[in-house]
Amino acid sequence: MGRLLRVASIVSFLSCVLVLSGWTIGKIVSDRWVWSQYLSWLPSVLVVPLAALLWLQGLASLKLSGRRVRGDRVLRVGVEVWVLLAAAYWGLVECRVYRISNPARPTGPHLRVLNWNVSAILKMEQITVPVLAQRPDVAILVNPNSYAGWSQAPAAFGPEYHYTNVGGIVVLTRVPLLRCGLAWLGMEGLAPETEGADKRKARADPGRAMFIELDTTAQVGRTSIVWVIDLPSEPDLSRKQLVSRTAEKIRTWSGREMGPGAVEPTRGFPAADLIMGDFNIPRGSASLSLIAPGMQNAFDEAGTGYGATWPRHGYRTPIPLLQIDQTFVGARLRTARYEVVEPGFGYHRMQVGDYVAR
Repeated sequence: MGRLLRVASIVSFLSCVLVLSGWTIGKIVSDRWVWSQYLSWLPSVLVVPLAALLWLQGLASLKLSGRRVRGDRVLRVGVEVWVLLAAAYWGLVECRVYRISNPARPTGPHLRVLNWNVSAILKMEQITVPVLAQRPDVAILVNPNSYAGWSQAPAAFGPEYHYTNVGGIVVLTRVPLLRCGLAWLGMEGLAPETEGADKRKARADPGRAMFIELDTTAQVGRTSIVWVIDLPSEPDLSRKQLVSRTAEKIRTWSGREMGPGAVEPTRGFPAADLIMGDFNIPRGSASLSLIAPGMQNAFDEAGTGYGATWPRHGYRTPIPLLQIDQTFVGARLRTARYEVVEPGFGYHRMQVGDYVAR
């Protein structure tokens, strides 16, 4: 029995090492390659508790076996330190628990922006109730499906909000919308390095990006440019290549602007003060720096707690696992408060941020 218990302890310790190895490689290498992006998607909320459980199981089996041989202590202590470091990274870097709570909403002039992927919503009141509860200056809703009856939206939100729907991106704003432009990203099919012998058909989700210029002089002292990004969810696509192609599409865009402040077609989107949306890429991934270079993640600036946004419902997961809905903040704004909000409906949690002039 003692020998079997010792074997069980070694199996538990080695299983813990295997789990932590994949997770650690994913954090270090990130999504720079297709093979590593799958490791970078391993959710810490599952990996860290599993590793701790395997470590405790190994300790219990080792103690019950009553056998000690050379190398046992090194393996046990090494795994213990690794588990503790993983837990510290999850708490301090990913959840920012040292902040204890979200900062209070600013009392002075500020811009409050809400962003939510509203896929899988069936009724208009499932949208209006959680959105209006946040009292945003600007609400950006992506993937409005037909089940909710979007023709009712202007009346449902009332005259306080100006309603715009372009290319499946709804903008509700209490501040003047000056101009906007939409770019379809054209990400049909798979990247060449991810195509197998049985090539897949072109997907119906090519991705899109939109810029919005708002008159936010009263809130932050100047107009603000917001980019809205909705990237394809296809897991086999190289995230690095996907973001690189998106950045190039945005840089070379020459489409028609809309709105009272529209200007003659120019090359590329205007420089962004905020970039937000459903990136289908976890927070902290290396690929995100290609589309938001030099910008700060709003959660990193002012968020705290468990910030995962997907999937809030379905996919047989009891809680959201990954923070794929994100906001990036440029040099002229600062995040005063950022929160991931449970809306009660849909596949995604919403993100709400308060921004002030930096």
